[in-house]
Amino acid sequence: MLKVNDLCVRYGARRVLDSVSFELGADEILMLVGPTGCGKTTVLNAIAGLVPLERGAISLGAWRASAADSIPPEQRKLGMVFQ
Repeated sequence: MLKVNDLCVRYGARRVLDSVSFELGADEILMLVGPTGCGKTTVLNAIAGLVPLERGAISLGAWRASAADSIPPEQRKLGMVFQ
């Protein structure tokens, strides 16, 4: 199960994600939909560990990454295919 809790990400002075939370069960599919610039790719980059978290936590199965103790991208056992 993927759990994203209170996710906040900044690029410099600009906050691009503010308090994003959702849960995804093992048998569920999630689709992120929204206009250009709303933060869809930033959510995926945060889950993959490619951008640092200002606040929040991400859990997938047994591992947990948070703003306080992040797991490096290469240790997350996740893949991401860019558009």
